[in-house]
Amino acid sequence: MRVYQAVDKKFLTMEPHQGGSVCWDVETHQHRKNGKTSVDAGIDLTDCSRKISLEFYFSSPKSFHSRIAKLDTLIDSLLKFRDSMYEARDEKVKAIIKYRKENKGERFKSKEAEEVCED
Repeated sequence: MRVYQAVDKKFLTMEPHQGGSVCWDVETHQHRKNGKTSVDAGIDLTDCSRKISLEFYFSSPKSFHSRIAKLDTLIDSLLKFRDSMYEARDEKVKAIIKYRKENKGERFKSKEAEEVCED
């Protein structure tokens, strides 16, 4: 018997030709025969053609703390990943500026490279 449920889904981008979503659900169940409770929790990350599913099932305080540690590790890693993407973009801009200085302001053939310098 389900005693709790929470569900959420968000699209990662609304840009054309780019898909992706994050969807999670958490459900608490109580077994009819013995009254034991358990929690089924999971998150699905979907990109254009790939899907990653992570499960966070727990039925005891020990396994709950283990699942929270797993989630905290995932969040920390995603935050570091985001920071590294910003750093990579900054390094890209520096490289473009250096190239322009060394080549007397020569413009790039790539429109995307020009847009990066405008950020």
